[in-house]
Amino acid sequence: MMTTVNHETLFAESNTAFVEEDFVKALDLLSQAISADPQNSRYYLHRSITNYKLNNFENAIEDAQKSIALGGGPKAYLRLAMALEKTKKYEAAMHAYEKGQDQAAQKRCEDELKKSKHK
Repeated sequence: MMTTVNHETLFAESNTAFVEEDFVKALDLLSQAISADPQNSRYYLHRSITNYKLNNFENAIEDAQKSIALGGGPKAYLRLAMALEKTKKYEAAMHAYEKGQDQAAQKRCEDELKKSKHK
């Protein structure tokens, strides 16, 4: 009888591997999680970070872009910018940094607005 591993379990295991600096294992686990749930922006974000740690900057760019396309927030833009910078795509990196800052500021304002309405 074959058992299937839940994508959230794979993601949790990838985080453990990442913390232990076993980036190759983390990358494999994240790829499995993405195969099981290809619409999860968080998995692409974390795989982008892991690819960055492995100096796989082009893959880090692709995963950050996929995370953004799936609704990833300011962290995805930060990871995109960092990887673009490593590939000497400075203008694109600056744009990604700016976009991420704009989103972060907008999110803070939205959160404060929600808080003020609940008082």
